[in-house]
Formats: sequence, structure tokens, C-alpha cells
Amino acid sequence: MLQRRFIYALTGQTGHGKTAIALLLFRQSRRLTQTPRSQATRSRKGAASIWLVKTPTIYGCASLGPTPCLRLDGSADRASYIPGVFNIGQMHDRRVTETRKLEGVDIVIVDTSAAYFLGADENVLRVVTTLPGRPCVVVLCHRIKHAMDATQLLPRGGGAFLGEIDGNLTAWKHDETLVELSYTKLRGPGFEPVTFRLEKVTTPKLVDAKGRMLPTVRAVAISEAEQAAQTKHASQRRRSGAGGAALRSHILNR
Repeated sequence: MLQRRFIYALTGQTGHGKTAIALLLFRQSRRLTQTPRSQATRSRKGAASIWLVKTPTIYGCASLGPTPCLRLDGSADRASYIPGVFNIGQMHDRRVTETRKLEGVDIVIVDTSAAYFLGADENVLRVVTTLPGRPCVVVLCHRIKHAMDATQLLPRGGGAFLGEIDGNLTAWKHDETLVELSYTKLRGPGFEPVTFRLEKVTTPKLVDAKGRMLPTVRAVAISEAEQAAQTKHASQRRRSGAGGAALRSHILNR
């Protein structure tokens, strides 16, 4: 459960679906973002969202599907993006003015922590939660080195950074297409791990220099039954592959 005025890291290895899950949160922000437990749940149509992004390739990803979470003109679901790297503290007053035009903002995605961490203050991103609307802030983070499983997915920046955030969400791919969203730290009510399937998709908004559409992925929540079936299928493929390798080795040895 994501709460307003809280800041969360979303930590994972490269290729483990961080951006895909963040896009899903971005699209569904008015359903997922709630006030702290001491206040009533707030839900309003057309909740505003902001995405701070270092590189423009995310725009094509954000425009996927029949109901995009945002368009290049920022018109869908009162969502907007701010490209480029800037000093969040120095630009805060300007962002306050822009956010007031949206009548407040509900969720802000920061992509990534390394791009917007400009200085020695581990708490530099906390100021984003004070924008009008008191948004929930989700910061995509690279993991520390040598993480061997989901329980070791901690954001880079050391204990000082981890101590300043309210939760560390984790994205761990345990199959070719299945990613589990969980957490290693969370202030407030916890949740059971959620499994997503990563689907390859293309969009005219994301092309190479020759105009060819580039594949990207989006996250789709699946049921427990779907997860069990896909996990079983993957296990069978692995056993089949191992058996084939053993047979080839036996033939070569002979």
C-alpha cells in the first residue's frame, strides 16, 4: 500500500521490470495512492501524475496500449513528464507553481535516484513529497552489487539513503517473464508479494533511427492460478533443457 507524503524506492536489477511496474503504478495512481492511515482514503477521478525522467525513450513506453497513461502532450489522465536532469531543491519553487496548475499531484515517479541525487544530502528527494497534493513519490533505484536474491535487493546509497525512505519495494524476475513485487522495508501496512507478467509490445512512439518500432515491455498483473501454471511450464522447460544437455553430453562422450 502506497501512501501520500511517503517516499519509496523501487529497487531491482537491470531488466527485472522496474520501469514496467512503475508505468503500471503511474497509470493506476488514482487507485493505488492513499492517504496515511490516520486520514480517510482519498480517491478522485483524473488524478494527476508526474514522471521525472533522465532520457526521453520512456515516453514511447508510457504511451503503450489502448488506454495510455500519458501522451506526448501530457493530456491523458492529467499526467505529465519532465525530461532532463535538474537540481530538485533549486527547482522546487517552479515545480510548486506548475503543480498548482494541475490542482495538486497524486504520485511522482523519479527515474532514477542516481540521476537526481545531486549532493551529499540523502534526503534531497523528500522535498518532492511537499508539492501541492502531497504526492506519493516512487524512486527507481539500481541495486547494490552482489545481490543474489530478492531479500538482498537494497538501493545503492548505503544505509543513510535506506534510512531516509519510507519503504523499499523490490522487483525480482524469477522466470523469463514473471516478476515479483515485494519489499524489504515498509512503513505502514504490508502486502503479499504480487506477481506480474512482462509482455513484449511495440508502439509507433518508440522507434530507431530508421523508423523501425523497438520492442519494450509492460507489466500485467496475473492471478495465482496463472502464476502456478506458468511456473510449472517454466520448470518443465528447464528439466527438458537439462535432459537434452545431458543426452548431448553422453553422445559426445561416446
